[in-house]
Amino acid sequence: MIELRGVGKTYDDNEVLKDISFKANKGEIAVLLGTSGSGKSTLLKGITFIESPTKGEVIINGKLISFEGISEEELLYIKKNIEIVFCEYNILEDKTALENVLENLITIKGWGRLDAMEKALFYLDKVGLRGKINHYPHELSNLQKLKIEIAKALAKDPKIILLDGITNNLDSESVEDIMQVLKEVVSENIAIIIATHEVGFAKEVSDKVLLIDNGRVVLEGSFNDVFENATDERIKEFLKEIV
Repeated sequence: MIELRGVGKTYDDNEVLKDISFKANKGEIAVLLGTSGSGKSTLLKGITFIESPTKGEVIINGKLISFEGISEEELLYIKKNIEIVFCEYNILEDKTALENVLENLITIKGWGRLDAMEKALFYLDKVGLRGKINHYPHELSNLQKLKIEIAKALAKDPKIILLDGITNNLDSESVEDIMQVLKEVVSENIAIIIATHEVGFAKEVSDKVLLIDNGRVVLEGSFNDVFENATDERIKEFLKEIV
């Protein structure tokens, strides 16, 4: 479980995140939905301290961490429990799908090769890549590269996975495929938080939607709740993308 309380971020005098609070439970997919520049990606980077928040706190599985004056121990705790996947694939081009996952476990986690092999094969199978383990990235589609990234994240046993714009490079058929993968992943009692501007995707995959606008959570609830309760005309037009 992850809970954010009063998270804010300021660049110079520009407040880009404004008192954001929400919770995502294990086994739940929460979607941060908003237009480009709304603050959703900045929020994910803040949660993982890629870009440190100016204020606020996070609770991860009962452990309270303040973003102001965070310690090295607390930062390591965040990195141990949270994985983030971006739409820009961070894959080693000279390594196979299997080697990419193995490299992550052996180099970063310090696993022995046999244990790492078992783990890597398990998660590559889980995301539907068992038949592609010896393929190199240039032989794989964008969907398959994304699946490698998700397998890498899962293999490190996180409690929370953050996904930022993962459908940006996918066609509609691939989006359908990745939806099924995410539903399989979340069944492992992992909390998933997705940042996206794609309204139809948010509708299909989410248990909870947080509508982000100008650095604030303006609506929260099921997709239908958010869709029905939007009053701002600009936001209503954005949500009508799926109609």
